[in-house]
Amino acid sequence: MAQVVFALLAVFLVSLCTGQDFCPKEKCPQYKVVETHQDFEVRLYGATDWITTKLDSTGARDYLAANSRLKAYVKRQAEAGFEIPDDCWPVLVTVTEGEVCTGQDFCVGKCPHYKVLEAYPDFEVRLYDASTWITTKVDSSQSSDVLAANSRLKDYAKKQTEAGFEISSDTWPALVKVTDGKGDPEFSLSWFIPPGTTTPENSDPLVQLESKPEATVYVRVFGGAPSIQNGQENAKKLREALITAGKTFDHDTYNGAGYESYFSLTHHNEIWIYAA
Repeated sequence: MAQVVFALLAVFLVSLCTGQDFCPKEKCPQYKVVETHQDFEVRLYGATDWITTKLDSTGARDYLAANSRLKAYVKRQAEAGFEIPDDCWPVLVTVTEGEVCTGQDFCVGKCPHYKVLEAYPDFEVRLYDASTWITTKVDSSQSSDVLAANSRLKDYAKKQTEAGFEISSDTWPALVKVTDGKGDPEFSLSWFIPPGTTTPENSDPLVQLESKPEATVYVRVFGGAPSIQNGQENAKKLREALITAGKTFDHDTYNGAGYESYFSLTHHNEIWIYAA
């Protein structure tokens, strides 16, 4: 399970190109620029043909799988005597967003169940069922320590599965709990354990089985590359919104929830703050 949450991601910056100098004209769709604006341009493209395959998710693994399918298709067609070049550009990823996600559409797989009690412009109030998690300490906010904690949970899940217990490795979200009351902040990382899972006795001193009772949770959703800093900024915004709304809540602790792999192309992130 590559559930590394709130670690820094690399951002690749591409310099702005003009005209079609960036793309060999003989192997690129042809267009002419109709209008030029400060932040975008309007192009008129000629008719084109493409080979297309479905992307199962925004995860890097599914992107690579889709790319391999197209590559294998081109190879088979070349062997059959058809000419489909494999050095033409661009590569297009089409994203159809449709309506804003509601309910638990953003959480794929085994996720804790909740119902929405109230919805505000900046947050929603959720009632979560009682749930079970495996939790380990994160030594600091450094990404290397988050990765180390993630590896401990991964090793624990593997060992318990080999011993005959059911510890799923495809559950979401992964939670980074931050306690920043008095003194230095403390961090922990948790993975969700679905209801009905056969779990072992608490035998690892570095990993704990944690039971959470039914609880009311205030949740703020945000996107972008996940990081400890983004979590802190959005926790501050959620606290401010809760104060404005007259809600009582735990002022010392918040959870950063992530629902995708570290290598995902897009991210649905949340801040959880429990009602007092």
